[in-house]
Order: sequence, then structure tokens, then C-alpha cells
Amino acid sequence: MRSNFDMRWLRGIINRLCVLEGDKYVHFITCMVIALVTANILPLGNILCAVIGMLIAVVIGCMKELADDHIDRNDIKADIAGAVVGGILSLI
Repeated sequence: MRSNFDMRWLRGIINRLCVLEGDKYVHFITCMVIALVTANILPLGNILCAVIGMLIAVVIGCMKELADDHIDRNDIKADIAGAVVGGILSLI
């Protein structure tokens, strides 16, 4: 049996995810993973790998937006935020 604290925590996460419109969290998570994986694969210095990983993730996200019928600036913002978080996580 789970405590009420656990359920409130889970409801909070679900509520935050539901506030995001459409596929913004998918953009965020995808770019975060791309930046993190890219930074960990490259055999360069830590900070340089993180920056390259972030740039690659943002470029891929922008290319995806250009392929869509219209460019959604909020999708690009989610891509950038995810890439930055992925780059930071690669440094930890």
C-alpha cells in the first residue's frame, strides 16, 4: 500500500506533464536523449562534447520543424531546453 505522499507526488508530475500542450515533452525528451548520448559517444573533452551534443540535438530538432507544415516556436523552445538539460546531464 502506497502512502498519500507518494500519490501526491505522482499526481503532481502527471499534472505538470498534462499542462504541456501537444508534443512538447516529446521534443524535450528526444533532444535531451540526443544531446546526452552524443556527448557520451564523442571522444573529446567533457565540455566540448556537451556543447557538440547540444548543438546536434538543436539542429535535429530544427530540421524536424522545417520538415513540418508550419514552424512551432514552442517546439523549438522545448528542443533547446531538452538539449541544454542533456548537455548538463552529460557533465555529471
